[in-house]
Amino acid sequence: MFKVTNGGCNKCWISDGNSYFLHSDGRAINNCVEYYPNEKDAQAVLDKFYPKPQHVWKHGDVFVSSNGNTMIYFNFCAGRKPQAVCVEAPVGGPSLNLENSLRNAKFLFNIKEKI
Repeated sequence: MFKVTNGGCNKCWISDGNSYFLHSDGRAINNCVEYYPNEKDAQAVLDKFYPKPQHVWKHGDVFVSSNGNTMIYFNFCAGRKPQAVCVEAPVGGPSLNLENSLRNAKFLFNIKEKI
């Protein structure tokens, strides 16, 4: 799995941690022949060729919404729409707009994994 490494002095590269490096044209080569001026540029190349899969929301997922609230995703049963509930006081309660709550949300963990 490729990741961005910052070597300092405006030298970043994308490697798999072993012997392969990702070139800006998508080739995986066995020597580092291309450096990027910053992590943002390197990450853009990595995202282009190895995009992160979109998270599939499941019952019990805990996440931080785009407005910074910690929330839990609930999908109780068929026939009912899923909802997100804010776990922080005093805002608590179901989200008025689930789609907005999930847009740019940062998945933390599923509560079932922690029990």
